[in-house]
Amino acid sequence: MTRSQSILLRLILFVLGASIITLIFFLSTKNTEPSMVSRFTWISVSLMYLVLCSPLVFFSLVGRVGSFAMLLLGIGLYIILSIVLVILTNVGIVAEIGIALIAQAILFVSFAVLVYIAYFGGSGNSQAERFASIKKLQSLAAALTLKISDLPSEYSTVHKTLNQIIEDLRYLTPLKSKRSMELEERIVESLHIMGQYCDLAMLGGSASAFEREVKNLQALVRQRKAL
Repeated sequence: MTRSQSILLRLILFVLGASIITLIFFLSTKNTEPSMVSRFTWISVSLMYLVLCSPLVFFSLVGRVGSFAMLLLGIGLYIILSIVLVILTNVGIVAEIGIALIAQAILFVSFAVLVYIAYFGGSGNSQAERFASIKKLQSLAAALTLKISDLPSEYSTVHKTLNQIIEDLRYLTPLKSKRSMELEERIVESLHIMGQYCDLAMLGGSASAFEREVKNLQALVRQRKAL
């Protein structure tokens, strides 16, 4: 499954869950006007569902979470405190719905801040490294473009394939995962080898070895694109 397919599946599951909650709400309140406490309860349930699904949504968008333990702790604390708040409101200990809404809003904003820290906090250097890795690939690809333009006519198929590979490299998205880093390192090595083969081709080197390495590079780029 490609990364885009994985994102689509997760979003479908998220929307399906939200639809089920909405359906239950309307079925349970269709014959009666829901009270303010009931409305608050369902708002809280919806927010808890959103919090529980936050790894599903954000992981799809940014790749590997920076601090998974912090995220799990935040989810657990939010759910527990939110349930306590709902119970206190339903039994009348928190009599004012306005106070309950403010408390729920504070909990949710606090969780949102924690999510930001878990996903992005302290990752400035690693994010710069991810962009630097992609820039390095694109720089090597640009240098290779100059070399393949001078290849002899018998390398027309290789020339066409390399141009497509270079085009694919231009649109890679920086990712934070061990697998993406490994593939990018292997692509860098292959690009260096491509440059050497281009030089050898101008001197009458082996076309078969060149073509094998092109296929290897093409496979690596496809794997990286699929993440």
